[in-house]
Amino acid sequence: MVTGGGSGPGRAFAEALGAAGLSVVVAGRAQDNLAEIVRGIRVFGGTATRLTLDIMDKASVARGIGQVLDELGGLDVLVNTADAAGPVGPLWAAEEQEWRHATEAGLFGAALVSHIALPELTGRVVNVVSRGSKADRSLEGVFAAAKSAVTSLTASLARELSQSGRTAIAFDPGWGDWTSEARDQAAEDALVAVVLGAADHLNGRCVSVSDVVDLWGGEVDTSARGRALTHVQAEHGQQIG
Repeated sequence: MVTGGGSGPGRAFAEALGAAGLSVVVAGRAQDNLAEIVRGIRVFGGTATRLTLDIMDKASVARGIGQVLDELGGLDVLVNTADAAGPVGPLWAAEEQEWRHATEAGLFGAALVSHIALPELTGRVVNVVSRGSKADRSLEGVFAAAKSAVTSLTASLARELSQSGRTAIAFDPGWGDWTSEARDQAAEDALVAVVLGAADHLNGRCVSVSDVVDLWGGEVDTSARGRALTHVQAEHGQQIG
């Protein structure tokens, strides 16, 4: 299940996962966008379901997770991409409501969805963060602070899940332009690999695209999704699809 799947990196990752042969739940608030994305995945032979939910509304999330379980019979992986960009400007100029919106969407949203999904989740939580959480993000400090908190949340969650055989990974896709047609293929391929378990040995850490590239001993290219499937099947004996 991909939250924030109606636009930006969430849309790109949902489409990439569908292209890799996984059954994808595309979750978000924009019903028309979700319907378009699901249709696109299906046209190319993928399996996808749309799910309308608000990550900041507990009742909405609970209904959504219940719908996934009823219709699909289970949930293997949760990919939290939903967030809010936050204001642009110096930290001292940010209004209280801007802080609340960025942290509620970026941090509380991921925590809430994970809280409700985890009792039924069988595999891993992948929280999409930002390079800004690890580097200077001048004039975008509110967004960076929210993403840093998600990275910390992921590390704590990984430790708590370690005895259950499940994992939590923070994934940094880099500075991609998710609004254009020239999307970052390497980031999409790396996310697919992480979802399939290729970075489980880095449980709790923030994983970058280059970390996943290192698994292949070279550049991630357009065949990386196929190699990710092969890798996971060979290493973990997982059935993909």
